[in-house]
Amino acid sequence: SAWVKELEQHGFAVRNAWHDYFLEPLPTVQTEPPLLIKPCDADEAAKLTAACRGDSRGFTGQTADWIAAWLRGEDGVDDPAILGERDANGDLIGLLCTGTYARQDGSGKMVWIRELCVHPRARNRGIGHKLILQALRYGAEHGGSKAFLAADEQNTGAIHLYQSVG
Repeated sequence: SAWVKELEQHGFAVRNAWHDYFLEPLPTVQTEPPLLIKPCDADEAAKLTAACRGDSRGFTGQTADWIAAWLRGEDGVDDPAILGERDANGDLIGLLCTGTYARQDGSGKMVWIRELCVHPRARNRGIGHKLILQALRYGAEHGGSKAFLAADEQNTGAIHLYQSVG
């Protein structure tokens, strides 16, 4: 748009462009219960997000303090959780932050899917897909009727994954 071009003329650059994606109604998901990451795992979770830094223009990773705050619900989310996946050695190789919040129109709870990351050495094994399905199940079990996530428009791999889930 014109205002973007004008800002670019003054030395500004587009860092990322987020698009919102919604899924309603939530599908019935048959999946194993998720592995729940605990506050004592915050350092390990932060290291995983750091390993994924730069996967999209807006993904910078999270600190252990942020992870712990998310689990305490300090981001305004109800039912906060971090779902994880570990490899055969017990190392954390995937995580997804999720929770619910009341919809403004009063029609139930929204499931927020946030901070999905899979370690680069563990990609293309279905871990991200599994974590999203587990988040949908978790959200439905906590009263969610609709899911939401945001993705950078240039993160085509993530968008393809999200579209494969619905």
